[in-house]
Amino acid sequence: MRDILTKSFKLTATFFFLVQSGFASAAEEKLISGALGASQLWDSNFFRDPEGEELSEQITLLTAGVGLATNISRQQLSVRWRVRSYQHVENDKFDETFQDGVARWNGAWAGDFTSNLELSRDSYLIDRWELDSNIEESDVVSRDIGKFVLTKGRDNRFSFQVGASKANQKHSNPQFDNLNFEEEEGFVGVTYKTPSNSKLTLRYRASERTFDDLSWKPENDLRDYNFESQQVEVEGIWKLSEKTNSTFTFARFRRDGEVNDSTGDFATLDFSWDVTPKIQWRTGYTYKEPAIGETLDTPTTIETAFLNFSWDITSKLSLSSRVEKVWRDYSNPINGFPDLNGNPDDLDLMLGIPRKESQLNIAPIALTYTMNESLSFKLDTSWRKSDSPRLDRTYELSQGTIGVVFRF
Repeated sequence: MRDILTKSFKLTATFFFLVQSGFASAAEEKLISGALGASQLWDSNFFRDPEGEELSEQITLLTAGVGLATNISRQQLSVRWRVRSYQHVENDKFDETFQDGVARWNGAWAGDFTSNLELSRDSYLIDRWELDSNIEESDVVSRDIGKFVLTKGRDNRFSFQVGASKANQKHSNPQFDNLNFEEEEGFVGVTYKTPSNSKLTLRYRASERTFDDLSWKPENDLRDYNFESQQVEVEGIWKLSEKTNSTFTFARFRRDGEVNDSTGDFATLDFSWDVTPKIQWRTGYTYKEPAIGETLDTPTTIETAFLNFSWDITSKLSLSSRVEKVWRDYSNPINGFPDLNGNPDDLDLMLGIPRKESQLNIAPIALTYTMNESLSFKLDTSWRKSDSPRLDRTYELSQGTIGVVFRF
């Protein structure tokens, strides 16, 4: 254990010229904003192998981004787009280049109506622990979403919303074409806002998800991931005081389909406390019951709890730390394998017999030094430990990064 903790503080040099959290605010102030970046990441256990079999990897991340924002009368237009390229030093077969971004049109109209039209793409590289060891290609999940919302009385005590969205999720790896899907959704809601700006929203959603390619199914395989869904949710922002704030969502859903046929829940709770103007604590909890086929490893439930601490030591130097615990319950056999009576042996576990897993993520040190409005430096360290009845999903790893951010 001491060796693992020592590894968590090993660092790799990173030269990172990228507008990240400050990119949106910069886009609001400037007509055009841009960013170029390059970083080097060190990973102590790239293949997520059990302890004693770790192989490290260095990954170069190249980034380019552009932003555009303008106001035309009562209409707000903004666009942000980014290209990311991952280049592996030892395993170039896992190299990937992909894009993400968002375009928004926020409008104010007569009769106290406001509208929001948003087109976005969210993309991310699948972590190696989700991929079987015999898969020698990477996988990027991209979700394209078009969403429109019309609101009546946004700044009033009561407001009403109606909207619709369409999403298309795809995997870059052709081995997962069976998990590509399209989803259409419609929703209505009502919001109550207090004089202290606390909010409570009641919303109803109805959706339909259709998976693109079911031709891979054997004739005797009755799995069909398609489903229709209805969901009722309560969402709130509760301002307990000037220094404390809480957000929450509680939802109850019903899925109607052959495999995705169930009633379940979704919940999030987030609490923040500004101890002083320079010190903040934040903690939260999330409970999910994802649909089968939504992710590669298809857990029945996912629970996440976290604690985050941030401290502005000086006007230029800030420190943050984060601890996160994730529990995954695979009560239903993944990939449709039948449940077996008794204690499953190793082969049964490999076939996806019910099990419970946990993952501990610790980011002990994240230091940021802001030299001026354009230039800042950052130091990150992280450590992860995953526990599972399956040996191939039990591992430890550590990562380290030193970076510099240039905003313009």
